[in-house]
Amino acid sequence: NNHRIDLDNVFGPLLAFDWKQADVDPDLSEKTWSLFEQDLTTLRDSVLADGRQFIVVYVPVRFMAFSSFFDNEKRVPLRRISIDPAKKLEQICHKLDIPYLNGVKPLRSGRQIIAEEKDQYAPMYVLFDYLHLDPTGHRTMAQALANQLPDLFPNLLLHSDATATNLQ
Repeated sequence: NNHRIDLDNVFGPLLAFDWKQADVDPDLSEKTWSLFEQDLTTLRDSVLADGRQFIVVYVPVRFMAFSSFFDNEKRVPLRRISIDPAKKLEQICHKLDIPYLNGVKPLRSGRQIIAEEKDQYAPMYVLFDYLHLDPTGHRTMAQALANQLPDLFPNLLLHSDATATNLQ
């Protein structure tokens, strides 16, 4: 299972966080981010060469978006994390002149709005999963992206109902 957190093996999802572990090369995470930047550059160039728009949307892992006990079901010890992937990705996107949307605030505000308006809890993620959004999380991210598109791409033609209404 690719999505299982294995605290003894950082070669997986935790590599982006520069998980500190004595038997792991301390430069491994930075090398991996460098390779990612090269791949992102190639992807951006390919998309732009095709005359398309390109944006990076960061969807945080659940335990980085929310701080409740239930949002860190796998008990990932956050003190061992030395890189915030959202900030690292934003730096790379800025360097490469790629529009970037950080999903942390939209997911947090989406959960809060549902709690206030509907008086119910909205996990935003699939139960017992730290990465995959549930339908409410997907709607929240889609709405955040739709709301940002006119600012990010002023010449992009959008259907008026995509940004003006709630994507429900």
